[in-house]
Amino acid sequence: MTGVTKTVLEWLSFVKIEEKKLNRKREELEKKPFLVKLKDEKVEFDAEVIKSQFKSITDIQNNILKVKSALTVYNATNKVTVDGNEYPIAHALFLYKNGETDELRMFKRMNARLNVVKLEKDKESYRKCEEIEKTFLSKTNNTQKDKDYMTEKKKDLEVEVVDPISIQSTFSRLTEEHDSFMEKINTQINLKNSTTTLTIDLA
Repeated sequence: MTGVTKTVLEWLSFVKIEEKKLNRKREELEKKPFLVKLKDEKVEFDAEVIKSQFKSITDIQNNILKVKSALTVYNATNKVTVDGNEYPIAHALFLYKNGETDELRMFKRMNARLNVVKLEKDKESYRKCEEIEKTFLSKTNNTQKDKDYMTEKKKDLEVEVVDPISIQSTFSRLTEEHDSFMEKINTQINLKNSTTTLTIDLA
């Protein structure tokens, strides 16, 4: 077989199918690839079948290598466009498989830490406000001055977050951008792979 033309998507599927076939044929060959016997023993063994099986394995291996090589060249030389930016398919695949950017991972960790620390501080604030209320409610003659003092004291115990780099909003924005980018890049790669054909010489 020579000069076979398929879309890139079909070639990707071809590689998966052929790799399964290759594994199956290797397993078959490994069961009984040789015969060890005494000269006068009569045992059925067809050496030509073994040779044929081995040739078939070699042909499949070579075909898979040819297709993978052609796909590597294709991924390096063809591009997809996402949000106005061009990416070689190899780079687009790397970005897609690699998932989150280092920046997003950093903000995810900082956001998680901020939430934990804020929750602890919220608990501390609530606990201290409760203590103030108990102290003032236990007094028999609460004046307006006492109530005002308690209100002011509770204000002092409100939790304040000082976030100079806007961790939560930046994390939210980066997550949205990442999810959108992943969806678009996957669509563009699939579209390109389903409409581009490659002709490969097979054994």
